[in-house]
Amino acid sequence: MINFFIINIVIMILVNQIKIDSQKKMKIFLIINLLILFFVSNSAVQLLEFLIVLFCGLYLFANCYTIRYSSLRILILNEVANKKKITTEEKLYNDRMKRFKKNNKSFMNKRVFILFNSINNVFRKFFI
Repeated sequence: MINFFIINIVIMILVNQIKIDSQKKMKIFLIINLLILFFVSNSAVQLLEFLIVLFCGLYLFANCYTIRYSSLRILILNEVANKKKITTEEKLYNDRMKRFKKNNKSFMNKRVFILFNSINNVFRKFFI
């Protein structure tokens, strides 16, 4: 299990070196890992275990990615550094609502958020 998690991290690092947008990186990462899952798994139970590890890892990495590169944090740090007035809650709310519009092409758009959230909810209901 730990070996598979390490393989996921290595693949993620390698895929992130490619100069394409984040959604294509996620698709490539998923395809590579799903192929590895099918070749490495000896049984359906082991395949399910690896899928759980894969999606939990993706959920963790997506959260780390959004925290690390959060536009909100960067905005606040820039405003503090430039000694400007910090953004209001209404402006922050409007900024976050833009991410759920259909024309949003960033990593954490509505479809990706709903996908990760629904997978996480299924795991939570099934295993807890």
